[in-house]
Amino acid sequence: WARPLMRLAVFGSVTNPGYLTLPAETTVDQLVNAAGGPTSSAAMDRLTLERADTVLLTNDAVRTAIAQGRTVEALGLADGDALVVPDKGQPMNAQAKVQLFMSLVFPILTIFVFRRR
Repeated sequence: WARPLMRLAVFGSVTNPGYLTLPAETTVDQLVNAAGGPTSSAAMDRLTLERADTVLLTNDAVRTAIAQGRTVEALGLADGDALVVPDKGQPMNAQAKVQLFMSLVFPILTIFVFRRR
């Protein structure tokens, strides 16, 4: 009994990003786990499946596929396609908040001061 294998990529916020060779009956959640699982900063609600520069499945469709247990073969994926696990982004620390506030306030204050002269 021969099992067809697919070479798929998992990029982004996973422990071991890169290309994997897996059976065609692999589910999307198994694909994430095969890449070492998501990191603590992974935005698991924003997964996409992509082929080159084209998004095949948006985050809503990927979540549905995971919930339904659909395989990569059933999703129509081909060798070289990629699951992208984006990063949530770092929460703003106090210094970053102050910098953002100052970058917004100083131009307004400067305009106000020079207009009064």
